[in-house]
Amino acid sequence: MRPALAGARNPVLEVSQNLRYRWFIISLAILLPAVLLFKYPPDAWTPAPAGLSPESSRVNRDYTPGEMLRTPQWFLIYFSFTFAISTILIFAAQMKMIAREFGIPQAHFDLLLILFPLGNGVSRIFGGAVSDRIGRERTIEVLSHPWLLKPPCRK
Repeated sequence: MRPALAGARNPVLEVSQNLRYRWFIISLAILLPAVLLFKYPPDAWTPAPAGLSPESSRVNRDYTPGEMLRTPQWFLIYFSFTFAISTILIFAAQMKMIAREFGIPQAHFDLLLILFPLGNGVSRIFGGAVSDRIGRERTIEVLSHPWLLKPPCRK
């Protein structure tokens, strides 16, 4: 027996699929010409030593909540968090429909509702620890491929 939503179309998913391809084209249209602006530095060039000079160093101080809210850095962090968490919230909102569509038993779905937020929180702590040890770029590379952890499918 087919689930009730098997033939239903999800307009949000269709729009997101179309937007994905449009953003891909827009990104290519911006990035490919930008590549022409890059050039290697001369062979004799060496980067400046890391660290701040005494003239440019700042005095560390505590900000009040009002002062913090007036800084552009706070808004950058806030919007970054908002956009990063929105994908998780959108997926979580669709979990019941996905479970119904694929015929997942209620007991398994209840377990999923418990493990999903726990896994989300633990993976952030685990990802931070791994990032501290092997670096941010390598961590993203490793954690972006969860299919590497999946056992091979059997027929």
